[in-house]
Amino acid sequence: MDEQGGRAAVLDRGRSIQASLTEYLDQRANEVLQEWADLGIDVYAFSDEIVAQLDEMLASVAIDFVSELEGNGVDNARETYDLYRSVLAE
Repeated sequence: MDEQGGRAAVLDRGRSIQASLTEYLDQRANEVLQEWADLGIDVYAFSDEIVAQLDEMLASVAIDFVSELEGNGVDNARETYDLYRSVLAE
């Protein structure tokens, strides 16, 4: 298998793992929410607008962390962070 094929296989397997993990976490989150409701605990969800505002407010924290990592010799910190953000956007 050439490098391109190997990369594609790794990405494909990663997506499969991500889908399985997401399904499990969603199921578990729903179970916990039901357990909390049974205990009389109120759960609140933020709107997409509020989440976007929080992301904007906290963006500098992530950038500062990446800069700190780079200062500590982690050469690919920015690249890794950018990849993480791009995956979240998908």
